[in-house]
Amino acid sequence: MRRLPTRANNAVERQCSVTLPQMMEADIPETAAVGLDRMFRRRDKGARMVMMVHDSIWVEAPAEQQSKVRELMHSVISGANDLAMPLKVNSEWPLCAVDGT
Repeated sequence: MRRLPTRANNAVERQCSVTLPQMMEADIPETAAVGLDRMFRRRDKGARMVMMVHDSIWVEAPAEQQSKVRELMHSVISGANDLAMPLKVNSEWPLCAVDGT
């Protein structure tokens, strides 16, 4: 009769201890992206989420909406999850002009 181990090996224990924090860390930007998309669709002022790469969320908006969209992004992202420590939101806003011709 084969005996099954009663205790997981070290590799499995390490994987389990690493996986949960990684899942929680990945959940924060996903939650923020869903919240931002909802807010942009509700407001319908020309701002939209273009893409998400790792923990970066790229947004396209008219230049006159920049400050409003930045404030909205800060409030949605910083409140994405209830954490003991507040999230620091770093936003960079490069100016990209689109030539219509």
